[in-house]
Amino acid sequence: MLADKPNNKQADNMNPVLREKLTSRALKANEDIKAGRLYTREEAEAKLKERKGV
Repeated sequence: MLADKPNNKQADNMNPVLREKLTSRALKANEDIKAGRLYTREEAEAKLKERKGV
């Protein structure tokens, strides 16, 4: 997983709180993908429109 082992100097200097948040988000995304919790493009577009109030 990319989130487990940063491979560049910039990632090593990342704010620890931001790093933890991004790592957590990436791990959750990986779990969702493995579990088949995915949206089609149409579903994603509909959700965005709903959030925007369109």
